[in-house]
Amino acid sequence: AERIAQANGAPVFVSSHLHERSFGDLRGSRYDELGFDPMAADYCPPNGESWLVFEARVAQAFAEMVERSKACQRSLVVVSHGLVIGRILHRHIIAANGVALPTHLGNTAVTIFDAKPPHHASLVGCMAHLEGAILDDGSGLSGF
Repeated sequence: AERIAQANGAPVFVSSHLHERSFGDLRGSRYDELGFDPMAADYCPPNGESWLVFEARVAQAFAEMVERSKACQRSLVVVSHGLVIGRILHRHIIAANGVALPTHLGNTAVTIFDAKPPHHASLVGCMAHLEGAILDDGSGLSGF
């Protein structure tokens, strides 16, 4: 967010509603070492957020984004995390012009949608800005 703001002179606003889902005591653990699926619909991590609480917070984040966009003279740019963005897409955004909503979003993916209802998406999960980038973490998704 700071780099985007530096590039165009826009202010940065921080919202706790845009934080990734809290996995509480599991934070820092590797999924493959847990022995269970921490993403299961009925699982609530110890000292973390249930899906129900997480989704309520993301709904607040979306409402906050829509409200903030009303005061913007230009486009509002929101920087967040994969689970947050995925929930916003699947709960609040309508794919337009044949744009499909993905099941997975790559790191640094760009999504563009209308600030006004019915919130049509014109671009979802685009990673074209990474073409030719050298990625060194082996995932193909990050490494800058």
